[in-house]
Amino acid sequence: MRVMWHGINGQYKTGYANQTALFTPAIEDAGHVVAINSAIYQYNTAIDQNGIVNYATGPGATMGNRMLLSHYSMFKADCLISMLDTFICQPDVFEKTNWYPFVMIDSEPMTPDVRESLKVCSRPIACSRHGLRLLHDAGYDAFYCPLAIDTQAFHPVDRSSARTEIGKVIGRELAPETYFVVMNSANMSRPSRKNFAAAFSAWAAFEAEHPSALLYVHTDITGTMFKDGENLLEVAALYGCKNITFAPQYDYWSCVIPDTWMNLLYNAADLFLHTARGEGFGLPIVEAQAAGCPVVVPNFGAMAENCKRGMTCEGRMWMHYPGAEQILVDVDEVVSALEWSFVNRMRDNGAIAITADRVQEFDIRNVMEKYMKPILTEIESEIKQERRNEKREVAGQTDVSAFAHTST
Repeated sequence: MRVMWHGINGQYKTGYANQTALFTPAIEDAGHVVAINSAIYQYNTAIDQNGIVNYATGPGATMGNRMLLSHYSMFKADCLISMLDTFICQPDVFEKTNWYPFVMIDSEPMTPDVRESLKVCSRPIACSRHGLRLLHDAGYDAFYCPLAIDTQAFHPVDRSSARTEIGKVIGRELAPETYFVVMNSANMSRPSRKNFAAAFSAWAAFEAEHPSALLYVHTDITGTMFKDGENLLEVAALYGCKNITFAPQYDYWSCVIPDTWMNLLYNAADLFLHTARGEGFGLPIVEAQAAGCPVVVPNFGAMAENCKRGMTCEGRMWMHYPGAEQILVDVDEVVSALEWSFVNRMRDNGAIAITADRVQEFDIRNVMEKYMKPILTEIESEIKQERRNEKREVAGQTDVSAFAHTST
């Protein structure tokens, strides 16, 4: 089967790009022919690091919509699988393809714009059980396939060495007794869907009792990298945070921070903190656990679902979009979770191994075998059946035409 993948180019350091880099070569290895319709930053059609054709986006910032049908036709694609927010996929374009979108549902119910976009898809793919339930409630016979990580990239390593290396980069020694908390959230909306305000407010209360603790935030400080983020220095100042540091900004903006360094970061941490209002999946939550690091997340949707070792925090639901709600995590609950983690640090070798083992289901090899390969087989079967039906319909029209001609 000829599969066109619609998403972010695999060489970029975003969650969607990460999935392109993992899934497209794995789908080729499963016996299919793959090409990528690049949604951003692909000014020339080129071959990527996996030997897969990346078709150009064409002129203008159109998120891959402008050239999709031309590339789809040129490639002679049998189907289109998208790994991108469905609401930016233009229905009048995508309805002309056999479209199987991964659907990111970070609210309850799904937002009207997501629901509207799915009207032209062949069949959606839910990447969380939360999303699968909501798609079924909306009347869709959806597939289920979680997002994936590479456990050869994210896994436990010597923790002492990891803390030494991370300490060199952030310019602060991480002594064995230093309580070190990590966040990894893109700063790209205002107010932020990642809810930095809740994290920083909780951290200010926590560090007042534990002045040697340190919070590292892996993100853009200014909010300008994605144009619409928050100035996090102002957010930190609002809540009076003192012991907080950020990713090396040049390296972050240049997209040169490798997975090997992120793995060291997760290994160095005592806890991974995530306070988002909603997530379609939440890749960093799983990456951290793969490195043996427990997590604290809001008790909602995919975030709670993917918390295999750590704590979930309650909150209140809030209508962030007409017709759909997300969670505003309770700051006091986050402070309590930080206190609990501080007292009960799950970072001995046994706890690390247990944490890492609990997310092995999300390794790309396991995801392909259990979920993606069967989905591809079923898609191929559906397409073949559809083509047989089309041939019968054409043949039937020909027979009727011939009969009418004979009768006259």
